[in-house]
Formats: sequence, C-alpha cells, structure tokens
Amino acid sequence: MTPERLKTHLLYITLQAQFPPGILPKKDREVQSAFRVKSAEVIPIQDFQERITPNDQGLLGAVIEGLRYTLPANFNRIGPALVVVYIPAIEMHRVVPFGFDPLNMEDWCGDWRKIFSTFIERGVVL
Repeated sequence: MTPERLKTHLLYITLQAQFPPGILPKKDREVQSAFRVKSAEVIPIQDFQERITPNDQGLLGAVIEGLRYTLPANFNRIGPALVVVYIPAIEMHRVVPFGFDPLNMEDWCGDWRKIFSTFIERGVVL
C-alpha cells in the first residue's frame, strides 16, 4: 500500500477456520494455527463500507477519521493503515489500525500474499 492510498484503501483479509465446527482449539499451538488466509486484498474503503450495516458504517467512519488525524501531513513517512479481518464462519469483521515503522520496512515484495498466508498458517505473530 502506498502512502497516498492509506486514506482511500484498506487491507481486507478473509480467514478460514482450520478446525471442525464446535471443536475449538485449546492448546497454544492449535490456537496459533487455527486459521488460514483465504484471501488478502487491498480494496477501496468505499467497497468495504458497502458490505456492512449502516450502524457499522458509522463506527468505521469514526475509526477512519481517527486514522486521518494521525496521518503525517507530508506523506514522506508512512502512517497507520486500516486492516479488516473477516471470519465468515462467525460473520465477524474486526477493524485493526496497523502501524508501520518506516525505518524497518523492506522493499516491495510482489509475493507478499503467499508470505503473509504462510506466516498466519504457521502461527507467526506479526
């Protein structure tokens, strides 16, 4: 995501449970690898707003406004991005502001979805 797109786009992640319905993971390792990434896409915020209820749209608007307040004015640095995690099995969206440390960022990786998915499946804490 480029600095210019932070105000207009978000990362939309859909997770799929890796455990049978009704049998929740209990051990640490089971919990860490309980989900796999079904999809991860950068989408316009407007597209996401159309998927949620009017009440949730108001809550999302407040989160977005808070993020805009924290974005740097000059865009020479990267401010917080908006990440939405969706779990279809329980119809839950979780909106998460995600901060970047510009000094520790690597160059663009075209295979980021595969790397990200592998991290999630292995239970790597991001």
